[in-house]
Amino acid sequence: MASSYTPEQGAAPEPAKFGLLNSKTLVTTTGRWSGGIALDSLACNVSTRIVDICGTNNEVEVTEPGDSNVLFRPYNIESSYECSTMGFKNQDYFAKARLGLELCQNKAAEAELWTGALAKQDDTRDAEGLPNPNRYLASPDAEDVTPTTGTAVKPAYGLALLEEAIGQCGCGSTGYIHATRAVGSTLPVRVEGDTLVTKLGNYVIAGTGYTGTGPDGSEPTGSQVWMYATGQITARVGDISVTPDTLSEATNTRNNTVTVTASRDAAVTWDGCCHYAVLVDLSLDYS
Repeated sequence: MASSYTPEQGAAPEPAKFGLLNSKTLVTTTGRWSGGIALDSLACNVSTRIVDICGTNNEVEVTEPGDSNVLFRPYNIESSYECSTMGFKNQDYFAKARLGLELCQNKAAEAELWTGALAKQDDTRDAEGLPNPNRYLASPDAEDVTPTTGTAVKPAYGLALLEEAIGQCGCGSTGYIHATRAVGSTLPVRVEGDTLVTKLGNYVIAGTGYTGTGPDGSEPTGSQVWMYATGQITARVGDISVTPDTLSEATNTRNNTVTVTASRDAAVTWDGCCHYAVLVDLSLDYS
């Protein structure tokens, strides 16, 4: 029996605002970076001194150099679109696969930056025998700036602590605050284009893929959640490729469905020297 339902298009969905891939983080590169990136880390590799202008040997060290390069192994983000062959003449499965990737890529990149789930599964070694170097937020490498360990603070207080830590790190360059959507909604920020900005000019990323887990990977309890701060975030995404090539190849005649997959390479990292965490409690803002 023929279906009485007519295939129609809904309103075009929009990616959640103020996520990881934005005008401040995305860079355009033409090189072949999918095999690995060595990111020049200027903010972490500057030695600064105050020197007596009269020519004596008196000087005061202000900043010390750290790592000159931050290594990163890119990964691939895939998004598959599956639909019935019904009304195929009105469907552009390949365009929808692309749109699906663009809709969901932020959440995928955010989840990996926060948890490092894929990086931790990678047990391969590179040509020099080194393990996966990818940094992630919920890592034991994060310095906990919570005043009393294990005792959560208000989100706004947590923001202040993270901004102070960013200011003390290296040359004190602009940093990035990473928060769940729930925490992001409580913070005193302003909208600047496609980003959120604090009063001090640091950027806030409120990621839909951010999980709120702690530096040891543990899930916080109740209304508690972790926030992080890092230096400059640099994000790269490659060209979108769609497979298979033809509609006939994408069609499963056994169940009359079409499946098309869109994918692109991605890499998200930061300068490497600034990495802080603070435990906050959302209920303190609403009790």
